[in-house]
Amino acid sequence: MPSSPPTKRSKVNSDDHDHDATMTDTDTPLSIYPSPNDAALTEYKIKHAESVKDTSKFWGDIAKSSISWYAPFTQTVTGSFEEGDVGFFLNGKLNVCYNAVDRWVEAGHGDQTAVIWEGDEPGDSKYFTFLELQRKVCRVANMLKSQGVKKGDTVTIYMPMKIDIVVAMLACARIGAVHSVVFAGFSAEAIADRIEHSHSRFVCTSHYGQRGGKTLKLYNIIQSALDHEKVAGIVTHVFVFGSVDDGIPKQPRDVLVDAVIEDYRPYCPCEW
Repeated sequence: MPSSPPTKRSKVNSDDHDHDATMTDTDTPLSIYPSPNDAALTEYKIKHAESVKDTSKFWGDIAKSSISWYAPFTQTVTGSFEEGDVGFFLNGKLNVCYNAVDRWVEAGHGDQTAVIWEGDEPGDSKYFTFLELQRKVCRVANMLKSQGVKKGDTVTIYMPMKIDIVVAMLACARIGAVHSVVFAGFSAEAIADRIEHSHSRFVCTSHYGQRGGKTLKLYNIIQSALDHEKVAGIVTHVFVFGSVDDGIPKQPRDVLVDAVIEDYRPYCPCEW
C-alpha cells in the first residue's frame, strides 16, 4: 500500500468541479524529504554504496516496494551499454495512470490533493484531489476511446499549462495510447513535423493559452500545422479543451470537449 501523499487541503468537495483555492496554513504542502543534515548524508552514502555493489537488487527492491505491477518483472536489468542491449524490468507490466492516481484512491487518499495548479497570474490557483483527478481522467479516456483512440495510437498534445494537459496525458496512459507532448510555444512547422513522424491521427489542444501575460492562439496554430502538405490526411480528430471562441470557424474533425465530456462515465478501466 502506498504511503500518504505529501500534500493535503483542509476542505474537500465531493463533486467533479474544479476548486478555486487560497493557500492557508492547513494547505501548506508537507515536506517530501527531510532537511539536509549529517544523518541524511550518511544514509545517502550507504544507499549509494548499496546501489553500486548490487545494482539489480537495489533497484529491484525499490521497484517492488514503490510501484504497483500488473505483472511482476522477472529480471531487473540485462545486457550492457557496450553492446547497446540494455533492458530493465523484463516482462513487467504496469500502467502509469494507475500508479499516479488510482492506487492513491484505493489506499484511502482520494480526498487529498493530487495536483496544485498555479495560473499565469499570482494568486490564481486551483486544487484537485486524487478522486477528482481520477474522475476527470476516466471521462476523457472514455471520450478518446469513443472517437477511435486505441492502445498503441499516438495522440499529439499541444496545450497550455492547465489541468487539462495533465488529464489528457493521464487519459492516454490509462488506455495505452502514446502521448506526444509538443511545447505550447512551438511553431506550426514544428507541430507538423511531429505529427508526420509519429503519424498521429489525434490531436488535443485548446483555443487559447496564457503565458507571461500574453495570449497564445493555440487552436489557430494547430490549424496552420494541419494545413501543411506533409500531414495531409493524417489527423482525423482534434479535441479542443476549454472555452470555445465562436468567432473561429470549426472543422468537421473538431471535438469540443467541454460540450460532450459530461456524457461520458467517470469510470474507465486501465489497459495493461
